[in-house]
Amino acid sequence: MIEQKLKQVEKILQEIEDVIKSEGFNVPEDLVRIPYKLSFPRGYFRKIKDIYERYKLYFFNDKTLARNIAYAIQYTDFLNYIFNRTNLGNNGLSIGSIFRKNAIISVVTVIEAYIAGMVEEVINECYECTKQAKCDSKIKKSIYKNKSLKKNLKKIYDKKRFVKFKEGIDFLLNAGLINKKFHNELDSLRNYRNHIHIQYIEKNGGNNRVRIRDFGKNRYNIKIYNNSINTLKKLPDVFKRLEEEFSICLFDKVKD
Repeated sequence: MIEQKLKQVEKILQEIEDVIKSEGFNVPEDLVRIPYKLSFPRGYFRKIKDIYERYKLYFFNDKTLARNIAYAIQYTDFLNYIFNRTNLGNNGLSIGSIFRKNAIISVVTVIEAYIAGMVEEVINECYECTKQAKCDSKIKKSIYKNKSLKKNLKKIYDKKRFVKFKEGIDFLLNAGLINKKFHNELDSLRNYRNHIHIQYIEKNGGNNRVRIRDFGKNRYNIKIYNNSINTLKKLPDVFKRLEEEFSICLFDKVKD
């Protein structure tokens, strides 16, 4: 039944494009705008308030960051819809490869921002805490264990710079909030995020430079995208462990 309906939709969409071309338009170079636009099915995309609840975004000190994360997570619903309802999720299609690349990077930027928000919460509460001397929290110890984070602690606290992706995942590992396997998964996704440019160049001995990322060789496949989505889904559990660690001083009330 579902397959039959999808074939009907596919047939109608093709007929629409055929009509547009028959009227003399050169698609896609001619930006043909038709009066009526397709609407996505109601109820597929999550509501922002549900995303806030699922990802505990009400706790975030930076409200702009929380909103941006919520909007970006809602965008992943759109990405999931495209991959699960069209052939852009199929490996091998050149357009699909570029789309999957950008989709993977989009999801990883959400992961990066969410982790930054978690770490900033700790810094906001711990930097000038009067109970610091008596605190035996693993979270607090991890701040001073991470030399890079300790060095830049005041800049982050004063909002002169943000938590970097690498130091964020290292922080979670040192604090015992994630294990080494999950840390490696996050670091692998960070590597994909770092290759956002089409012209990514690395040195290959001496002064030789090579372009090492070929989108057409299945490097950005649907499995990697699904891994990035599943990684994002795990982060609220990490935040919950952070909540339990700071149950007395950090999460005694929900911030307005």
